Amino acid sequence: VLALISGAAVSLYYAVSEARAHALAERHAAEFAAVNRFLNTMLVSADPAHTRGRAVTVVETLDAARTQLPVDRSLTPDTRAALAATLSNTYVALGDVEPGLAIARDARTTTERALGANSEAAIRLRLAEASALHFAAELKAGNALLEPFTQQAIPWGEDPRLRLQLRAEYATALVYMGEDERALQALQKLQAEATATL
Repeated sequence: VLALISGAAVSLYYAVSEARAHALAERHAAEFAAVNRFLNTMLVSADPAHTRGRAVTVVETLDAARTQLPVDRSLTPDTRAALAATLSNTYVALGDVEPGLAIARDARTTTERALGANSEAAIRLRLAEASALHFAAELKAGNALLEPFTQQAIPWGEDPRLRLQLRAEYATALVYMGEDERALQALQKLQAEATATL
């Protein structure tokens, strides 16, 4: 009887795990499809046929997407957050930190109200905002955004890569701030978590 109960418990555990993984995969697939639709629309708008032959710069295309993003009602809050993080990171990568920071900050505020500060979408935007601050050499301000999340365990059922990326960003900033001992501790913790979860 005990073996039967144990077997049922293990089977139930794996069934729940499989259901969660399937739901997460479906959610990500829907998010990626919506992101693709938005990006296709954004890139098609740069087509010379739509711009009367005038060449359109990457920044102009990003600016158009930045304007369109908050008003596109077809996007879920998760998808809007993913796109905002991508736009923010792209502006920063192009060396235009101010709009990148503004996008991440504004979207994070909205997303935290809609989904909560611990949602993956809000954490993704928090990471984008911190990355922009780090790029602007505001290392302490960036790490202040990340630090509370470096102490939290990775929630069961959540894709661990986002939190691991957040921890790596935090540790890297510590290195640049000259806080070698704290950086080493953060990197050791990161390695242990990555090994355990990936």
